[in-house]
Amino acid sequence: MIDATQPGFDPETTDFTSIKLRAKNTTANNEEMTNGTIQLVVKYKVAHADPFQPGPVETDADFTYIVVPEKNGVSSLSRSAYTELNFDLLGEKAISLWATDVYLQVVYKGTLGNEENAVAVGFKDISEPTPIDIFNNMDKICINGSWYEAGSPEAIAQVDTNENGIADTNEADVYAYDLKNIYLRFSPYSEKLPLLFCITFCS
Repeated sequence: MIDATQPGFDPETTDFTSIKLRAKNTTANNEEMTNGTIQLVVKYKVAHADPFQPGPVETDADFTYIVVPEKNGVSSLSRSAYTELNFDLLGEKAISLWATDVYLQVVYKGTLGNEENAVAVGFKDISEPTPIDIFNNMDKICINGSWYEAGSPEAIAQVDTNENGIADTNEADVYAYDLKNIYLRFSPYSEKLPLLFCITFCS
């Protein structure tokens, strides 16, 4: 994570300097990973413009690769629970905030069951930056294919069937509203939870 409120924050020069992830031994035949080394291989490209916006942006033609060891000396991966792994990406190994097409591989080398010097790899494709645009168009109203200022006499006249100068509750609501308390929830696909929008309308 990067704190965009930090003094001197510049998205063009800011980097990710650490990666934390959880890994689990899921190899077949109940083989244990008990004594080895763990490395992270990161493969990515760098966008030439801010990728946190709608539409594609140009990126480097070639991938950049970095390889870093687990910084806390973790040497085994459990079958029964996830193990937290931490990797420092300092100096030349830092990853640009504008990185895209990011792929992570956790590489375990060591004892796997009865086999020495075995290699096991876990893989994760990191999703691309996903901009979310929220705009309030509630100061406008579309009636019969024409746009009007919400709450304006012209808009009210389109629905005012009793001609009292008011859009009554039995006619149509053509008044402006504000948006407040907007919430979004993102959930792993495997949990099959819906994307949640909670929006309160205030007149």
